[in-house]
Amino acid sequence: MSNKVYINSVAHISMQQPLGQAWMTEPIEATEPYTRAIDPEFRQWLNPLKSRRWGKVLKRALVTSLAALKGAGLATPQAVITGTGLGCIENTEKMIDALIAEGEDASQPTHFMQSTHNTIGSLIAIYTHCHGYNATYSHNGISYDSALLDAFMQIQSGAIDNALVGCNDELTPAAYDLLKQAGLAGRQGQATMSEGSVAMVLSSNPAGALCEVESVDLYYDTPLAGKIGAPQLLLTGSNGIDSQYRFLQATGLPTRSYKRLFGESYAASGLGTMAAACMLQAGHCGNALIVNIDGHSASLIRLKR
Repeated sequence: MSNKVYINSVAHISMQQPLGQAWMTEPIEATEPYTRAIDPEFRQWLNPLKSRRWGKVLKRALVTSLAALKGAGLATPQAVITGTGLGCIENTEKMIDALIAEGEDASQPTHFMQSTHNTIGSLIAIYTHCHGYNATYSHNGISYDSALLDAFMQIQSGAIDNALVGCNDELTPAAYDLLKQAGLAGRQGQATMSEGSVAMVLSSNPAGALCEVESVDLYYDTPLAGKIGAPQLLLTGSNGIDSQYRFLQATGLPTRSYKRLFGESYAASGLGTMAAACMLQAGHCGNALIVNIDGHSASLIRLKR
């Protein structure tokens, strides 16, 4: 018999107020095509001397992880599973800029060590003393979805009892300019390009859980019509210019888009899952999410209270 899987706690840093649920009642409306995340006071969570050399994405990942673990009453998770599309891109840029300016003989060990994608999961595991399973998924927009699926299957099968699952991505001005030049950002009607970090504790323990994760399914180039069912609310990843969700107009399903609230990023689906879990716990969606039904890959994450 397979175990049920629950989300016990969540924490986020995004273009909304961080580490809380103010986005449900007092949302920040983005008016620019590109906006960065709002950071909390890191020194309240991290030792400034230890973290002074860490990039923003590492600090955000660690703070959201610590907040999620605290919310679940857990000190050390059995597994750390993270997803990131771009990794520590700010440190990668610094390393490359130094090579261009000073030549290939220039030594940039800190920026080099912090430029890899799995640096994030490694730091979280070291900081939380987790010596168990550790995996990083780097699959663009379904990085978080892949991490969630991994944790879901392991907890359901009984291999582990809990896991810290997160997604972390930053978007530097230079990276945004490249996306804009490629025609992937800054288009009329498109959701704001942003960044974010999300952490959540998944476990087989229903006590105090926000919601249950019923299933996680990933699809590629597959029509979603007929696979969704009849939920009370469908939270979509529509970014305002895509056509993937237009078939929903004929279904009459109550639909909301989380990207109008948290922006478009590789961490967006993690923020959407976090938002859905918070709404299930609260029993309402506040006044934050707006109706918006105007890719190839998609995921269906079914949550229930």
